[in-house]
Amino acid sequence: MMATVRITEAEFARDTHAVLAKVREGFEVVVEQDHRPVAIIQPPSRSGRSISECIASSNASGLESDTRRRI
Repeated sequence: MMATVRITEAEFARDTHAVLAKVREGFEVVVEQDHRPVAIIQPPSRSGRSISECIASSNASGLESDTRRRI
């Protein structure tokens, strides 16, 4: 379960960069107006392998170079 940070719209507008830094650290950020949530910002869920992992795997498996170019 990820930690949640609650901020106001004004705080979000004042320092968007800091809010996104919190999200990159794994926090869920709830933006509120009049103590009611208006937005929830959270890191994307990761599924599968990254493109660099796929490329490394294809290189290690010995796929033909023309096949690697098409991937």
